[in-house]
Amino acid sequence: MSDSCAMPREASTSDTPFGQVADMQRKEIERTIGLDLAGCNVCSIVTALDEFDLRRLGNFGHRMETWPEAVRAIMEKELTGFATRNGGARIEAITTAIGGTPKCFILCVHWRGKQ
Repeated sequence: MSDSCAMPREASTSDTPFGQVADMQRKEIERTIGLDLAGCNVCSIVTALDEFDLRRLGNFGHRMETWPEAVRAIMEKELTGFATRNGGARIEAITTAIGGTPKCFILCVHWRGKQ
C-alpha cells in the first residue's frame, strides 16, 4: 500500500451568459426547485475530487453541506470572490452537484446583472 497525498484542488470559475446555458438544463433546475431563472447568467465553480474523495464518494451527496470541509472552504472563497467581482449582480439561486468526467464538485450561481 502506498502513502499518497491528496491532489491539490484548484477551483476553476467560468461565467456563462444566459443564451449559452442549455435550455433543458435551465428548465430542469426551474422545475426541480421552483424558480424562474429565465434571463439569468450562470457562474460555474468546479473543483475535482481528490483520490480520497473518490473512495468516499458514496458518503457525499449533491448538497454542499455533505462535501468535505476543504471543498466547502474553496467554494465559499470563490463565492465571496464572485460577489466582489460582480457587486451589482443579484444572485437568484445557487445549485450544487457532483458530476462530470472526471468527477467534480460543482457549484452554479444563477445571477442577473444590476438593473
